[in-house]
Amino acid sequence: MNKYSFKSYVLAACTFLLVACSNDDNGPSTPTEPVALVRADAIENYAALVLVNYQDALTDAKALQTAIDAFVDDPTDTNFEAAKTAWYTSRESYGPSEAFRFANGPIDTGATEEIEGLLNSWP
Repeated sequence: MNKYSFKSYVLAACTFLLVACSNDDNGPSTPTEPVALVRADAIENYAALVLVNYQDALTDAKALQTAIDAFVDDPTDTNFEAAKTAWYTSRESYGPSEAFRFANGPIDTGATEEIEGLLNSWP
């Protein structure tokens, strides 16, 4: 490749990048919906996300309780492995819910001391 074709290649690549990164929206630069509506949608979406996360964590916690009860009733290696697996599964679904603790939730408001033990403790 000679130096002129390399320069042409670089020039073409830079031109492509500039065109690709340009604003081709052609629409107004301000939102077409009122900000309150956009905020309400975001809050509704966030609430739905939190609800699904806590539902998953609750489902997995109940499965963990069932596996622990089965192990206590019949302490075999199979039941022990099932309890360990249920614990790992429940920990995975519970982990993301800890981010919601910093959103002025029941623990942050200090409404009651008992809530911390219900939300963030070993079963």
